[in-house]
Amino acid sequence: MVRVLSMSQPAILATCMVEVARLRDFRLYSNCLPEGFSVLRERSLTNLKLLIYDLHFASDIDNVSCVPGKSKSKRRSGCPVSISLERFGDRWSLLIIRDLMVRGFRTFKEFQESGEGVATNILADRLQRLETAGIITAEEEKTDGRRVNYRLTEKGIDLAPVLLELLIWAARHEETGAPCALIAKMANNREQVVAEVRRRWRERDPTPFLPKFGDDEGSDKSMQTRRVRNPSNA
Repeated sequence: MVRVLSMSQPAILATCMVEVARLRDFRLYSNCLPEGFSVLRERSLTNLKLLIYDLHFASDIDNVSCVPGKSKSKRRSGCPVSISLERFGDRWSLLIIRDLMVRGFRTFKEFQESGEGVATNILADRLQRLETAGIITAEEEKTDGRRVNYRLTEKGIDLAPVLLELLIWAARHEETGAPCALIAKMANNREQVVAEVRRRWRERDPTPFLPKFGDDEGSDKSMQTRRVRNPSNA
């Protein structure tokens, strides 16, 4: 869904009514709807919340962007770092980007079962926000129109170097479940790593690029990093 701050208040109200009708239908027929409609219900609920937010600020002309395709919310500043954080700076958004980029996840169910305990409503909200920001896109499954697959856009895959640096930084300065040898190899071959991630995205290769790293309690301690040595300090 595209944010509608530039619409008139009556138009936003009309769109709200459509979303309310959808939620009513989902509630009335929830027992007989096939699996997958729960995802659509969550997306409809998120849409309604965003519409109500937009309605509240619809008369604030200063908050409306005149650049097509750009954010229509008022920014804290013109700093690129601040703007980036507004788009994907919370932990759940980054984890969704990670799962799409290096784990081969595509569906709502896969994100929900990633093991990090994201609530259904939070997941639906973050997916909607990332889609609105143009970082991911939702596609209907060709063999099953009830199923929605998510995919990074060109804008989203351009975050590969950012995600790689976060991975290396955490392994270097914190105790993690990532093997030292793997992180060191990636740190020494940054360009090749990013190129391979982009190739898999371009060719729609769902093969996971990285394994799921164990947590501190359940994983093999011998496979975890204490801290990866910084080659520049060796």
